Amino acid sequence: MARRITFHVSRFRTRTPRRRQVNPALARAFRLFRATSKLGVPGALPGPPQLLPAMSRVLAQGYLNRFSMPLLREWLLPPWMRWQSDPSSPLFTPRSVVNLMVNQTARNWTALGIPGRDHPVESIVDRWGLLTPVPGGPSFDWWVDVEGGNGGTMSPATQRDVVQRLQGDLPVVLTAYEADGLRVSSEAWLLALPEGDWAAIQVVLFNIADVRLRGTFSLALRPYNPEGISPIYSLAYDGTTLVADGRPGPVTWPAPDGWALSGMDRGDLFNLGPQAVSEHSSLTDSRGFAHGVLRYKFNIEPWEEAEFLAFFPVHKRPAPGAQRPTPKLFSVPEMEMKQPDSLYYSRAKASTTLAWRELLDGGMRVSLPDRELQASWEANRAHLLALHDGNTITPGPDLYHSFWLRDAAYMIYALSVCGYREASVQLLRGLLAWQRRNGALVSHNGEWDGSGQALWAIERHLALHPDPTLRQELLPAVREARRWIIRMLAASEDGLMPPGISSEHLGPPDHYYWDSLWSLAGLVAADKLLGRRLRGYGRAASRLHDSIMRAIE
Repeated sequence: MARRITFHVSRFRTRTPRRRQVNPALARAFRLFRATSKLGVPGALPGPPQLLPAMSRVLAQGYLNRFSMPLLREWLLPPWMRWQSDPSSPLFTPRSVVNLMVNQTARNWTALGIPGRDHPVESIVDRWGLLTPVPGGPSFDWWVDVEGGNGGTMSPATQRDVVQRLQGDLPVVLTAYEADGLRVSSEAWLLALPEGDWAAIQVVLFNIADVRLRGTFSLALRPYNPEGISPIYSLAYDGTTLVADGRPGPVTWPAPDGWALSGMDRGDLFNLGPQAVSEHSSLTDSRGFAHGVLRYKFNIEPWEEAEFLAFFPVHKRPAPGAQRPTPKLFSVPEMEMKQPDSLYYSRAKASTTLAWRELLDGGMRVSLPDRELQASWEANRAHLLALHDGNTITPGPDLYHSFWLRDAAYMIYALSVCGYREASVQLLRGLLAWQRRNGALVSHNGEWDGSGQALWAIERHLALHPDPTLRQELLPAVREARRWIIRMLAASEDGLMPPGISSEHLGPPDHYYWDSLWSLAGLVAADKLLGRRLRGYGRAASRLHDSIMRAIE
């Protein structure tokens, strides 16, 4: 025993100096990062620390995609993964020394959302109808096999002519194509119920041929989303649906006629065809490529159709807490999620459509002579509301599903101008949560534009929708934010805002007019809110204006 102890101790001692050595490659990387931090003004943060999680996710996703791709060459994947890996494609992206594979060519998915505090998660649909109920997670696809057909297994992602549009200018995404005698279409939208939110999808197969068509429709759970691979390690069929990594699966109609599970070793079920079966009702895949299908037989006479429905859980509503009650922006139908059928789907869809129409009709209406501009206006108005999460609003449903004061200021103003007063008021009250003890409104450290933006948004809303009660409620925060801006300017040698990273896309941390211009807008707004009757700028705003002009000249 003594010899063994001596051996281990001596081995540890001989290896200790080696452990203290820094890998030369890591040392060089650290040196480069350190050099980056010195490009801006000394003392300024090199970048918003809050961005590190998002940046880490992008890097991790890129590495996972790159290392997965050689294993998945024959799999059905999001089209961009094939294009960026194919040297013959005009969208080919050489890997070079950066061993990352990030979606750079098909970032045009559509958000499915419901406005309000109770609906904080938006699902997404990509250009080919791939539905991701919870961003970042696995997705659901669908494909069709026609007996005796020439098209093989037909998924929207493999079709050349896929049409996609919004239904009624609402967050309802329609995806369609025609092949092998079938007109195949899907519609995806978000259903709000008292117990939670569900992503709903309806797929209709319409026989446009002159003969009866038989075949198999497959609803498929896939280990990826529009950003790339999203691993599934365990998968089971519980007799009614697919359960991935313990998460509840979709509620479907009609009941499936069959099912199949597979992983990396067996291969992609898309390529194995509708005849592939599974011996076991569960499997695990340590590499994260577990996937499965629910299969439905169809037998469609000419000019008739078959319908398939699925509802995917997105967000479970928490129990009512002690929070101050907030007026609901969206009328939730008093329905429960049960075993759906065609009638249930129609009722739920009609209730949701009516709720959207009621909400949208409460705002400004615009009539434009150009049809495409009109459709763009309607779509953006609905999606602006869909990104409303109660006290916060975010500029995107997935990677950009974070709060920035600068984005919120624009979006609040847009809601105010469009006449959605209650939606704007909830967000204005939410701004106060970002005010620090020193009076500054900061959503990301090192960014100094937020205070001016918040003051500007408050003043613009109250100018459009006078509300003495709301004004009195917000005035203490207005005074503190104004004082903070004045203190920051007084401590500056040139009378401008200090170096910051608000304009991180324009270069390293430095003095940017962006911060000072927004602070000027904030001071002007604060003077108006505080009832200062001025012919021009107030004293503080005038000094800042003069400092900006001197710096420009």
